[in-house]
Amino acid sequence: MRVLMMIGALCALLALPARAEIAGQADPASQAVLKDWLSADEARALPALADLAAADNRAAQVLLGVIDVTPQYQGRWL
Repeated sequence: MRVLMMIGALCALLALPARAEIAGQADPASQAVLKDWLSADEARALPALADLAAADNRAAQVLLGVIDVTPQYQGRWL
């Protein structure tokens, strides 16, 4: 189920028009966090994602918005 949710979130981001870019999306730190999260490394990804979102990285804020908050799907790092 968690994998399906990650795929759905990624599809939602990829569904944006090709010319549209979310502010912060090209940031190497943002790309590294996305890679960690998609690799199911929540211990590293979620705290870093929260830091980026707090620093007004719009891409991180959008990704946090699409992550399901159901504890049994996300584990203890939620």
